[in-house]
Amino acid sequence: MKTSKGTTSSASDNVAVQEKLQHIIDRRDQMYRKGKIGDWKNHLTVVENEMFDEVLAKWPPSKEIPFVYEVQ
Repeated sequence: MKTSKGTTSSASDNVAVQEKLQHIIDRRDQMYRKGKIGDWKNHLTVVENEMFDEVLAKWPPSKEIPFVYEVQ
């Protein structure tokens, strides 16, 4: 996986990010946060954002729920 500087991140970085994301997913029933469009940039690292983009690219887009990630 490439970082913002174009270097490849180590496997331990990926494991750490995956563990953090899994922790967030496991706690989804315990947490509710009203976010603002584009606020995700304040909470995700570059590596976490890249991982999210990879996962999102594999899922078909929802026609029922429009997702807005940034204000145009």
